[in-house]
Amino acid sequence: MSDTLRKATRLEWITLASTAVTVTLVGLVAGQSQAMQAAWIEDMLAFLPPIAFLVALRFISRPPTERFPYGYHRAIGVGHLVAATALLMMGGYLLFSSAAGLIAGERPPIGITVLFGHDIWAGWLMIAVMAVSGIPPVILGRIKPPWPPSSVSWVSA
Repeated sequence: MSDTLRKATRLEWITLASTAVTVTLVGLVAGQSQAMQAAWIEDMLAFLPPIAFLVALRFISRPPTERFPYGYHRAIGVGHLVAATALLMMGGYLLFSSAAGLIAGERPPIGITVLFGHDIWAGWLMIAVMAVSGIPPVILGRIKPPWPPSSVSWVSA
């Protein structure tokens, strides 16, 4: 396995770990807030692309077979399909949830939470969790290599 592939694998495991923490925190503070529930579902769907990448890594190094004479190197493309499907599912959920809430005229309240014996508006907890959960993706996005790589010219002369 090349150094670049090792680095990518390590970054995907770190992405999965940070997503697990984010899903847990958002789930704890979501309450009845539709926005936080949508954020929680979005974070749950964020598990799919890294998992698809890690599973595809198991296949790409297999030798060619009679059924797959060119090998399994294109298995990594499944990650693109999974990412697109996750985006489609999130968009569908937002469309359905928003339309249903608009038609029903729902206005879910953001309540009060008791934390260490003090009444705190749950919105403050939600803001804090969302602020903290935005940090790992920014850091990981800066560490991951750009696509397309700058060394490759994608424009035909």
